[in-house]
Amino acid sequence: MKNKLYLILTAFVVFMCSCNSTSSRIDYLPCQVDEEEDWGFVNAKGEVFCRDAFTNQPSEVREGIFFVKEGQSYSMYQFDAKNPKLLLDDIADFGRITDGLVPICKKDSRIQIVDAKGSTKFVLDKIDDKEIISCAPAFEYGYLSICLLDSEGNKRYGIIDKSGKIVIYPKYQKLQILGNDLFYVKSEADGDELQFFIDKAEKKQTQWKNDLELRDFSEKYVVVWRNDQFYIYNKKGEEVLKCPSSSKVTTIHQVKNDYFVFSGLDYDLSHGVMDMKGEVILPAKYEDVTIANNGFIAEKKNGDVQLYDTKGNLIAEIKDDIEYLENVEGFGNLRMDGRHYYLLDDNFNAVNKVEFDLITTPTTYGDVSSEYFDINAVIRDAKNALESDLKNNIGKSVTSLSFITSKGTSKYKSDTKYVTYWFGRGVKYSVDVTFIFDDKILTPIYKEKKVTHEDLFWGTYHTTEKVIDGYNFNENALLKQVTIECSVPDSKKEEINKLLSSYLEEYAEYDSGGNLFKDNYRYYISGVSILIGPYGDDFASVPVTF
Repeated sequence: MKNKLYLILTAFVVFMCSCNSTSSRIDYLPCQVDEEEDWGFVNAKGEVFCRDAFTNQPSEVREGIFFVKEGQSYSMYQFDAKNPKLLLDDIADFGRITDGLVPICKKDSRIQIVDAKGSTKFVLDKIDDKEIISCAPAFEYGYLSICLLDSEGNKRYGIIDKSGKIVIYPKYQKLQILGNDLFYVKSEADGDELQFFIDKAEKKQTQWKNDLELRDFSEKYVVVWRNDQFYIYNKKGEEVLKCPSSSKVTTIHQVKNDYFVFSGLDYDLSHGVMDMKGEVILPAKYEDVTIANNGFIAEKKNGDVQLYDTKGNLIAEIKDDIEYLENVEGFGNLRMDGRHYYLLDDNFNAVNKVEFDLITTPTTYGDVSSEYFDINAVIRDAKNALESDLKNNIGKSVTSLSFITSKGTSKYKSDTKYVTYWFGRGVKYSVDVTFIFDDKILTPIYKEKKVTHEDLFWGTYHTTEKVIDGYNFNENALLKQVTIECSVPDSKKEEINKLLSSYLEEYAEYDSGGNLFKDNYRYYISGVSILIGPYGDDFASVPVTF
């Protein structure tokens, strides 16, 4: 029997972006008809194609496209019932095709957007000399969310359109595409986190209240949290429903069509269904509930499953012989009894009598990450750190180093002698600077405290003891050494070591003992780290993990 990858997802997870208008329909799901076979595909009618064709489990087929792992990377195929066509290989990461476009990333490359024929439409190149490190798995409403790192190493999100044009510059802490011209963003101002709704011109949509926190959304509705309570709005910002109190509705699990699944403290966190008028369709007494196309799948605490129509009328009850029944968004219903899988129509009836050994639910798509590695950027950041005035602080007290003390004592561990911060960041690398002191950088502040003791012989008695009541920076802790550490992929370390060594030999000079020095500082390279200390001193080991 060939090697097989078994992946069974026993719960259908609804993601925030799964219900919007751009979610593409699934053409086929991966399946194995027999235990001894490899992978093929099945459609919603139960018809099997490409039976026993793939050793590894492929993704579902959307818009005629699927992906499958082959060797150490993934390949992109165009579906054909008899002979699928290979479009691209050597893919490190991929997303979900929507409206004929899908983000992928080939090994050692930037993210690119390709069409259903595998042709590159555009590449996610630098923006203002900053690399795009990732993007959303799919276009939503014609837009794709992208992420880059700002000058301080923080993730910032923006949006591009289907042509690759920037619609919203990447500057927000968080960003969610809610519709054709509606976006939810989080930003910072004077240390405060702000959240608001904007259009593609970045004009704030004033019909939305400022204190709304986005929790979920669907094609028609937006779910927000405000004043310890759930509210549901339409896409125009008009309030549709103020949900019952938080004890009644603690969590909203799924929003679909004109219904939502909820649970609350008053119901022991059981699940039920409510409509957009606030009327309870199913009481909150179930272990789990899923909104299907024509009704609801409700699992009881004893494992039995009940099927309801959209008015809450019981259609059928399945006992004992079912392990799970779920709705696969964009495809249909899937049922497992014992070791066999069956496909069901919208009315929960079997589409045929074929028994499958395994049918898998859709791929869980995360952000597509860039594989591009800019070795010149690493060397540039390392050089900038080396040539900066950081080393001129060697020998000074920690209390004189404003870039440390300005953060306050609460930012550091009480027993640390090391302080590390990012000097530069990019795709798959960071350049970090570590300051090594000759003593702990914090000293405790003590106060007297009365303590009551209980003793079998002496009874109750009281003492006064000193307890720690905060910390001060230790003015006696002197900076002993500065280390510049390049955190990079293992495959690049040898090349970076050679480049850094070559540069360091030009930057400094050798003394008679073979030590590199310059301006009364000694330099030493260890792997991809440059150590800087006073001339004549030995270097300290640095037990810091980057």
